[in-house]
Amino acid sequence: MSMTDINIETLTNKLYQVTDRMDDQDSLKWKLRSSALEISEVMFHDTHEMSFSAEEENTKRKAFLFENIIFLLGLASSQFHIARSNFETLQREYRSVFSIKSNLKIEQITSENNKKTEILEKEITPEPFVRQNKIMNYLNERHVASIGELVVFFESSVSDKTLQRDLGELVAQGKVRADGEKRWRVYSLSNA
Repeated sequence: MSMTDINIETLTNKLYQVTDRMDDQDSLKWKLRSSALEISEVMFHDTHEMSFSAEEENTKRKAFLFENIIFLLGLASSQFHIARSNFETLQREYRSVFSIKSNLKIEQITSENNKKTEILEKEITPEPFVRQNKIMNYLNERHVASIGELVVFFESSVSDKTLQRDLGELVAQGKVRADGEKRWRVYSLSNA
């Protein structure tokens, strides 16, 4: 077992310890854990007998998984009353392990393979989950937004009705707060 393998195992254990404090009803807890296990599985997979193209696809898959867990960790740190430093440490360690194991930075791979990453994202993650995560990140950065601002943010690729449904779900889950009536309604993170 290499040093990187030990680091992945240790990281997975740390992630489980940190997410133990999250509510069992929260899907983000299980998504984080699932992603950590998937990373462990992919990292322990032997690539010696793979063809060059298969090894390249495996590296792209790793990049997507690492990018995804880093995104999820960022989302979790902005939503929960868990020490932000725990999530920031996990993010830093996942980035470090990925860079050591693949001799690449996540940003290098995803910028080179942006379209393939988007395809993988669509295959793996349900669209509403992706949209809702993007909405949460937008609200985290901007603090407040209207439906119109979110339509512009999504470059008109998502209808206002779809955004209203997504925001309605986030409000029902207690993650987002809605203030105002009808077209003057604005949304913000519940803990902001």
